[in-house]
Amino acid sequence: MTDFPDETVKAATEKISSLMDEVLELRTQILVSPSSETTPVQLIDGLKDVRRRLDRTEDILVSLLRYKAIAHTLKSGLAADQEDAWDAAVTSSSKSRQINSDFSSAKERYADANLATLESLRKLRKAERFYDSCDSAVEQCRIMYRGLERVRQDIMTVMKSQQFIQNLEY
Repeated sequence: MTDFPDETVKAATEKISSLMDEVLELRTQILVSPSSETTPVQLIDGLKDVRRRLDRTEDILVSLLRYKAIAHTLKSGLAADQEDAWDAAVTSSSKSRQINSDFSSAKERYADANLATLESLRKLRKAERFYDSCDSAVEQCRIMYRGLERVRQDIMTVMKSQQFIQNLEY
């Protein structure tokens, strides 16, 4: 039976939390707000800043996807262990009840199996929560990345419009 790595998951959860804090900071603390009054030099500097932020957000997304893959593997292994333990408990319960009593219902056998596998079920639920938190972090990071990409597109649009206006003036 697979043991649940409590300390490893706790450390991973803390790392994921710090990565998400960094992504939030990358998304919200952009140096330039594109507008028609922004100078071309400010726009270029802003474009470089957003590109750096996009690159770092992408690195973080890759890390989060790795955590999610690890969580999925852990969850799958514990789910298989839970199913095997439950099947073994049902079989064991059926054999012991046949010896002790001629009559036992399926509900009684399932209740015995559920009680016998309670610890493995708890481990599985922890793994499912860890996976869900990893999945949520990946989705949030993707949203932040798309937001940064839209800021980059806004800067490019303002740059193009300024270039168009300059061409009209000449």
